[in-house]
Amino acid sequence: MKYIIDGSNVAYGSGRPLAENISNMIKYLKKHGINDIIVICDASLRHKVIDKDHFENLVKLGIINIAPAGVRADEFIIDYAKMNNAMIITNDRFNDFRNDPWVRENIDNYLVQFMFIEREIFIRKK
Repeated sequence: MKYIIDGSNVAYGSGRPLAENISNMIKYLKKHGINDIIVICDASLRHKVIDKDHFENLVKLGIINIAPAGVRADEFIIDYAKMNNAMIITNDRFNDFRNDPWVRENIDNYLVQFMFIEREIFIRKK
């Protein structure tokens, strides 16, 4: 199964915007046998993360995919989930997109919530 990491949401998962949170989530998923992973972020995240060098390195390595400026990453995340039957690692509920019939009827089945507690990650599929 494919997994999408909502990079902007995960970056803020510990309260402060950190690219390290994205890296840690990738490591967590791989440790649990999940290797088909894509990361999608809002374009503005690169200006907000505290560890900018780490973020830019992830972009350079092709690990982070950045949505075009002015377009919310959520749109790409939803489209990718639809087309690829992919789970979404996020705490976002995508309420702004609930007028879309697919989102309204299906999105809750694709959401995987997470929590950072100190240096540990906990995920929960609905």
